[in-house]
Amino acid sequence: MPAPGPWRPVVRAATHMDPQRRPQTVSELLALIDREHAHIPEDPFQQAQTLLEAARAGDSTAADTLLTLVGDHPEDYELHVGVLAHLAPQQAGAALVRAAAHSHYLLRALAKHVHGDDTHTVQFGDAAAVVIWLQGICAYAASLRD
Repeated sequence: MPAPGPWRPVVRAATHMDPQRRPQTVSELLALIDREHAHIPEDPFQQAQTLLEAARAGDSTAADTLLTLVGDHPEDYELHVGVLAHLAPQQAGAALVRAAAHSHYLLRALAKHVHGDDTHTVQFGDAAAVVIWLQGICAYAASLRD
């Protein structure tokens, strides 16, 4: 995947595991490129909070979109620790299964936040929330024998 920015969603869409979810024509690909380069991104934390609330209300598409958003910002401590770890493990597990190729990348990015970042020192409560969330993901995977 390219670095976070407007090319990441284009590459993700063009290489999606499901061929039906890829741009089907050159025109669709060009339209996607135009959309991504014309788009003024909103604050990812606010967008993630909105998606988290929608996912909590049972919207599986919101859970998928939330994982994609967090994955698009691997350097963002707040998205990984402050939002992702609050998505119910059952919802997160199902979304991770639906995007198996993306899941590995997302979980590696989460692991890079184990020591915090330039502005965050990992607090016990944050670390505990992430560990409990990961345990829930493992339990979900085990229930699927995955």
